[in-house]
Amino acid sequence: MKQLLAILIIVFSFASCDSEDQEVDNSPLTTTINIDVTYPKRSILSEWEINFKFEYDNNGRLIKKNGGYGLFPADFLYNAYFNDQMYTTLTYVDNKVTVQDFSEDPIAQPKIFYVVNGVNRIEEKEKPNLRDSQFSEKLFYKYSGDKLIEIVTVFPYRTSSKYVLTYSEKFYYDRNNNLIKTESEELHNGVYEGIKTVRTFEDYDTSLNPFKRLNLLEEYFYRSLSKNNFRKYTEERFDMYLGNLSSRSLTWTFQYNNTGTIIIRH
Repeated sequence: MKQLLAILIIVFSFASCDSEDQEVDNSPLTTTINIDVTYPKRSILSEWEINFKFEYDNNGRLIKKNGGYGLFPADFLYNAYFNDQMYTTLTYVDNKVTVQDFSEDPIAQPKIFYVVNGVNRIEEKEKPNLRDSQFSEKLFYKYSGDKLIEIVTVFPYRTSSKYVLTYSEKFYYDRNNNLIKTESEELHNGVYEGIKTVRTFEDYDTSLNPFKRLNLLEEYFYRSLSKNNFRKYTEERFDMYLGNLSSRSLTWTFQYNNTGTIIIRH
């Protein structure tokens, strides 16, 4: 318990770094997306009309996403299909945001809770696990200037482990302010002792990023961090003893107008 308390004190202290930055958010208000940036070439989405719509409040904060992905069973040929009956709401109370998905499924969808600053930059995130509270997560975000440089994940309700389990994900950018890599390490009492996940983001275009205001939606989070738009994503998982455990790669082919701006609506 003392070890857990010490780690919580550390992450609380650095999570507040640069949190008072109140610069104006001039990123575009994206209201419609007709392209798929989640399941490229791995679904039958091209045979369905993709039509995500986004709503904002008077302060330019996202309050609703209309549309979602319905998932097929694991043994099905494809991954997902677009479902226009699904939606996501974002509810703001002071600097706290509650995000919840809704669908035709009668089972209650879990909520995600955020603490943000004045320009909706994430400072904390809480993901409750409704089945087992020991797997509930709390994430703390550290910034350098306007760049996210680290997320520390803790499990505040886990009590049975012989060590304190945390994760540290560090973020790296190129000279164009585009995210190029993250490295997430499993830590036991603050020491790397397990799994590492490396995510790489490549083949950036030169178009402005239309996903920046969508950072509170998990499927757009990594895209929201860059100036431009990546067209290749690779994820590799390693074990410090067994080596490479898994690898997957996704690529996108976007369309652009005559000014080089990515076309996200038709």
